[in-house]
Amino acid sequence: MQALVSIILPCYNAEKHLKYALDSIINQEYKNLEILCIDDGSSDGTLQILNDYKEKDNRMVVIQNDGNKGLIYTLNKALTLVKGEYFARMDADDYSIQNRISTQLEFLLNNPEIDLVSTGYQYFYNIDKKGNYVAPIAESFQALKLLSIFCTPLAHATILGRSTIIKNNQYYYDNHFPHAEDFELFSRLAWKNVKLATINKNLYLVRLHSESVSVKFNSVQHQSNIDIVKRNLNVFYNNNTQTDNTICGLLACRINSIVSLKQLKETFSIIDNCCNIYKTTIVIENLKEIENYLATHKLNILIQSNKFRFQKLGFKNIPFLLKTLTLLEIKQIAYLLKKITSKF
Repeated sequence: MQALVSIILPCYNAEKHLKYALDSIINQEYKNLEILCIDDGSSDGTLQILNDYKEKDNRMVVIQNDGNKGLIYTLNKALTLVKGEYFARMDADDYSIQNRISTQLEFLLNNPEIDLVSTGYQYFYNIDKKGNYVAPIAESFQALKLLSIFCTPLAHATILGRSTIIKNNQYYYDNHFPHAEDFELFSRLAWKNVKLATINKNLYLVRLHSESVSVKFNSVQHQSNIDIVKRNLNVFYNNNTQTDNTICGLLACRINSIVSLKQLKETFSIIDNCCNIYKTTIVIENLKEIENYLATHKLNILIQSNKFRFQKLGFKNIPFLLKTLTLLEIKQIAYLLKKITSKF
């Protein structure tokens, strides 16, 4: 008998893309699924679509919130309904590749020490217009654990995990960190030694549109990221550190103000110090994963810092840009200049 996998699919005013997402889950090659669809008080045709699908597929479970409660409330409610030995996430406007669930489940069966696994993904606007593949930031738990201080270690909607981490009250969403609940959750789990891993395969498509969280709630998400990094550094340093908001924003590569060269150097010093302390406890292969990602992370911090300054200062930022080049390796300089001058 195949193990039951519960798919958690929160929905809010999702009628435009919901059928596409549901079809991708219903048509998974792995069939023993419980599809938990929670409608968060939608005002469009979302609930009707869910009920139509439920009539055709008895694996569907449709729940309706009493009004619009928000994503964190809805996700936590769904967790209490999970019956499967395993659980997974899915967003109502995305798409799961047909072998997604079977591939992730096979990984957990072959790696009993791992509790939660995510995958790579690809951005898309529609089925005919796709972006580049986004690989995981690392694959091993040791690497993901350190990197989770500064960024989300797993792609949220791609996760599949063992339901034991729900039942022992480790897996829950904290409403103190709105619109960054995944970063808070996965970094907390990592430092509680819940074993995370990733699969470097494209098993999921993430839809880009103007209603995405990062577009609609940028300022709230920005502050949540700062608060999470500050919390994570306190955990790493055993509550023996004080880091201001600007530096925490830089560490998370969340930049919405003009920063100085001194602040950039302080940021890089914190990253290097965390890495130097941590590397004494891990194997060399995992250290390479960490160093590779952190080199890219530092480069992105410089890119975003300079882009913001050019937007505010124009060509007056050129002396600052030239000074930041001294923080890079030669091979990174051309990439930085290209990104700063490109239009996103």
